[in-house]
Amino acid sequence: MTSVLTRYEALLASGELKADPEQALAAERLNQLQRELESTAAPRGILGKLFTRKPPAPRGLYLWGNVGRGKSMLMDLFFADALEPRKQRIHFNAFMTGIHARIHEWRGRAGIDDPIAPAARAITKDVRLLCFDEFQVTDIADAMILGRLVQDVGGHHRRQHACHDEREEHRDRRGPAELHEELARHAAHE
Repeated sequence: MTSVLTRYEALLASGELKADPEQALAAERLNQLQRELESTAAPRGILGKLFTRKPPAPRGLYLWGNVGRGKSMLMDLFFADALEPRKQRIHFNAFMTGIHARIHEWRGRAGIDDPIAPAARAITKDVRLLCFDEFQVTDIADAMILGRLVQDVGGHHRRQHACHDEREEHRDRRGPAELHEELARHAAHE
């Protein structure tokens, strides 16, 4: 298995990349996350599942910075090397379009009062590692849906004692404080 950091360092050594301390730090953090994900993999076999206590799930990572700093390249290296077979790398807008479609589908079914819960269950069934490209929330309704998805996905794991977790990799040009500020400003105008 190749690590993100090994591949990043090979690109530096070959001259394809120029040394960048912030990029190197991001590669190190992605490498650490890669190791944490591998250490929290589901136990194998029936005895492993019955008698092995899984360590807590690692926290996701949010990459942000200016255009051309290598965020997508680093995420591509991370995603390519992730051993998790149930992984998805998706543009955030495409992800939300899919979520809205799932919510619409569930909303029309008899006996479904809350269409977000089945959408969250579908995510946990389909994906263990989720990498977003261009993560940006500008719509208050999307922010509320995301909040519920995160809550429901976490609750689903606790209730079901599932052997999988959601992982999120984000990359954007703006920092977390700026994203929060923009969302709060947008919500104030609604």
